[in-house]
Amino acid sequence: MKILIKKIVIIIMILLIKNIVIIIMIVLIKNIVIIIMIVLIKKIVIIIMILLIKKIVIIIMIILIKKIMIIIIILMLVIIMVRFLVRERKG
Repeated sequence: MKILIKKIVIIIMILLIKNIVIIIMIVLIKNIVIIIMIVLIKKIVIIIMILLIKKIVIIIMIILIKKIMIIIIILMLVIIMVRFLVRERKG
């Protein structure tokens, strides 16, 4: 009887330990996968954000440069007109 009880206890212990180890492994693997996913998603989002921001900045820069160029051209035309009018008045 004692030997039987010992064997049963040993078998139960082994099964318990196996199950605990399996559960721990599953939890660990899940956590690792979740962490990896989060890190990957963060990196991808950051890269997408950077690319978007770069494009937006480039577009804004182009628009600004165009507007500045137009303003400069208008100013130059105004200066030329003023000089021309001043010359006409003197003459």
